[in-house]
Amino acid sequence: MMRRALPLALAAALAAGPAAATGTIACSGPDAAVTLGIGTLPVLAVISARIEAGGAIWTLEGAGEGTPVVVGQAARTDRWTVVDFADPNLTRIVAELRLLRASEGNDTVEAGTLRLPGHGAYALVCEGP
Repeated sequence: MMRRALPLALAAALAAGPAAATGTIACSGPDAAVTLGIGTLPVLAVISARIEAGGAIWTLEGAGEGTPVVVGQAARTDRWTVVDFADPNLTRIVAELRLLRASEGNDTVEAGTLRLPGHGAYALVCEGP
């Protein structure tokens, strides 16, 4: 019985694949704030989001607070992060987040812009992975 269970357990562990680490990117500026929960996969996985600007709030659909949005596209390299949020029907872009990252030794900084069509454009400074 034990000989049979071991290969099944090994096969299940291998099928599960590597565990995905998560982190938070928190950006703020004088008039706006963005918080992204991200999963570390071969691609950028935005698993939570909160955007605040001009007294309005947008969150990923299903978060139950603010205007719902969905991720239209997201990408990240060692130098930049790009995330576009759309309305739940994917008919228009609601928010465009563009971040640049620079590193030297142990120092890393990240900053960028948030554009909310029809609402405004905002400068951001960020912390996170």
